[in-house]
Amino acid sequence: METPRQKKLREDKQNLIFALKKFRSIDKVAKELGKSRSSIKSAAYALKKFGHELSFLEDGNDYNKEVYEPTPEQIKEACKEIQSKWSKHDKRRNLRSDWQAKPVEFESVDYRIHQKLSSSMGNE
Repeated sequence: METPRQKKLREDKQNLIFALKKFRSIDKVAKELGKSRSSIKSAAYALKKFGHELSFLEDGNDYNKEVYEPTPEQIKEACKEIQSKWSKHDKRRNLRSDWQAKPVEFESVDYRIHQKLSSSMGNE
């Protein structure tokens, strides 16, 4: 027995297939069914993937393109190439924050040096 939800899904699928074959255009189907272009496009490519004959959908479309996933080695090489063009200033600026030189407070350093010099000379 088909539930009301299953019936609605089946009818929506049939309506979509009919509209796609009739209009042969994602934009026209979206307008006709009152849905967004992206939702119709996603559904159309899912139907095509599962064997429905929708030959007007281009195989060169971005839904069918392979996603480029570089290897860690390729990422490392690309980073080296980019970093090779950096100036010394850029290299210092782009260091990890925990590797960067910390600003020095000269007043406290001067005071410590003065204290050490005074104590070593016996002027405490």
